[in-house]
Amino acid sequence: MRTWGNMTRYVAPGVAATLACLIMILFAATAQAALLEFTGPPYNTWGTGPHSYTTDFGGVQTTISAWGTNGQYRNLGYKQESGNGNTAAGIGVAGGSASGEIGQGEELRFSFDGGVLLTSFTTNFQYYEYTNRTPGSQFLEGGQYRIFDGVSWGSWVDFAQADYMQTYPNPFTPGAVTVSFGSGVTAWGLAIRASGVYDHDFTINNMTSGSASATPEPASMMLLASALGGLGLWNWRRRRP
Repeated sequence: MRTWGNMTRYVAPGVAATLACLIMILFAATAQAALLEFTGPPYNTWGTGPHSYTTDFGGVQTTISAWGTNGQYRNLGYKQESGNGNTAAGIGVAGGSASGEIGQGEELRFSFDGGVLLTSFTTNFQYYEYTNRTPGSQFLEGGQYRIFDGVSWGSWVDFAQADYMQTYPNPFTPGAVTVSFGSGVTAWGLAIRASGVYDHDFTINNMTSGSASATPEPASMMLLASALGGLGLWNWRRRRP
């Protein structure tokens, strides 16, 4: 027992220092309020972009990736409309029937390297496609999103079911839809997919976040709790006669 006690004089400072460093890593970073726009470089250079791209979002590393039905790897794309007064632009998925937009069976995912206080994202629905539709017909563009809370993905939530008649007789007007999360929702990931009844094409224009202390992922919190519990057990054993 004496040997164990002598060891504590050398081990305890190292354990304390390690825990202090872990706590600093988990809590020291602060996520800043930010606007991440997808209308300039490098996004507007993507004819067929990479499968994934990593950028900064308010001090948090963010990876954007493109996916297809059944989890197939796809490539990121960009779409800038022109003509008829429609200048909507943003990112989507390359290839498919509407390259550069998010179409049927396509999805964009945003993975945050830390909890982000997500406050909104904006999509552009391309209404110019409806010039030959019969007034009064039901022709919907739609989208869904879901949030990753650090442990699991939530359910899909509808964020638009927009009838082109909302813009008739001027269907060239692009329909920007902003999804607001009010004061913000803490997210470690965001997925956005198409879900329209007939047509599904839209792009992601931007997203915003609020300022908050970066929140550790729940798995990291469990690691910290385990470390603290281990230190407590170690200290209890050290004090036993």
